[in-house]
Amino acid sequence: MKKVLLILTVLFLSSFLFARVPEFSLSFDAGLLQDVIIRTNTYQIHADARCRIFNTFQLRLPVTAVITSGERMYDIGLSFAFYPMSHGLFLGMSVVQFGIIRGSTQLEKTFYSLNEVFAGWTFLIGKKDSVKRFYLEPQIVIRDPSGVFSDAYSAIRGELAGYKNFRIRLCAGFVLNPAQSKEV
Repeated sequence: MKKVLLILTVLFLSSFLFARVPEFSLSFDAGLLQDVIIRTNTYQIHADARCRIFNTFQLRLPVTAVITSGERMYDIGLSFAFYPMSHGLFLGMSVVQFGIIRGSTQLEKTFYSLNEVFAGWTFLIGKKDSVKRFYLEPQIVIRDPSGVFSDAYSAIRGELAGYKNFRIRLCAGFVLNPAQSKEV
């Protein structure tokens, strides 16, 4: 638990550094619609802080909570997204990512290295000639696309049955300093 608190504190404090970059935003995805339709009894809540480094590159600090009746997993990392057209289409991957499982009595190991790739489209929302503050972002997420961490994912799926390698997300977010957020 101390590791989780330390990591969350570092991520929180580093988010203040991102506030000085040209574009800093926060997003949230409850993912509950997918979880209810598929009826996995596993619920995933995802949030991330983002900063645009250059016009086409974005750094993300994602945090995901995966909750079942008894076990919980916290997935924390650092991701990188590439926007080839400045806004709209994006492709991304995790640079560093790990999961911490709590409440499990069957697993010896509670700390796992993970990875994922993702793609999607960012829809900026706002009046035609004004600054865009809000966005919707449908995403496709593929966890462990190369199979490098297959043992870790097998162990996690043994505890959290609804934790799949393929996931569809709909993130909603807002830009904190929207001066650079006009649609191209």
